[in-house]
Amino acid sequence: MSAPERLWRRVWNMLAVGSIGTVDDSGTAQRAQVKLGYLETIPAASVVQQFGLASVPPPGTDAVVIFLAGNRASGVVVGTNNQSLRPTGQNPGETTLFNAFSMSVALTEDGIVINGGGKPVTVTNGDLHAGNIVAAGTVAVTGEITVNGTALAVP
Repeated sequence: MSAPERLWRRVWNMLAVGSIGTVDDSGTAQRAQVKLGYLETIPAASVVQQFGLASVPPPGTDAVVIFLAGNRASGVVVGTNNQSLRPTGQNPGETTLFNAFSMSVALTEDGIVINGGGKPVTVTNGDLHAGNIVAAGTVAVTGEITVNGTALAVP
């Protein structure tokens, strides 16, 4: 094979789209099995994530993999997308943090929407500070209630 053909093959092999299989999140770097078509599977590609965000993509999630110098033995997952779980209908400028269990935090033009997916929303190791709290439904308090100001009972 000529030098230009080898170069072309390396360039051709630098990028692939595949499907996530199993994920190992136990080490300092997350590793994912990525299936690239019927004949090629990368057994343990490193997964690069944005600092401050961590996730384990479920099986079947789409993955974009780059291969350093076109070497298929050195794959790095640089992007993932799960088409069936991704929130849709957002407006330009909106952002949603979501998981596979119907929980989400949406930063919308109209405000922040927290969807607990039918599970508890818990604040730990800190205080919740808010200007006004409006609750529709039952409010249960364990511990003391301290009122600095006027307490109003509205029938």
